Amino acid sequence: MTAAVHPVKGVPAMTNEHFQALLSIAGAKPDAEGWSKSEDERLVTLHASNQGVGLVINRIVATRLQGELVLARTDKGDQFVVALRDLFAASVEAPKAKTRQAGFR
Repeated sequence: MTAAVHPVKGVPAMTNEHFQALLSIAGAKPDAEGWSKSEDERLVTLHASNQGVGLVINRIVATRLQGELVLARTDKGDQFVVALRDLFAASVEAPKAKTRQAGFR
């Protein structure tokens, strides 16, 4: 398998397979509108670059792949549209630890 060409020389572009692996790691499942959301509210960060200009999209709660475009929605409701080929990395926040409540149960 050959990597897609990324605008930054030497940096492999994200593929559909790479993006699907990200969703799998996040435990994301599609809702009725086609947005993939993590069941345990894990936040995603996407890293994009085009012609030497970088963009980091933090605190993503939902994503949707629409052809070669990635739509992302943050926890504040901000929405981004980026080309899949401009993405080169992503990270998934660790699951939130369940806190123990004081007292007997």
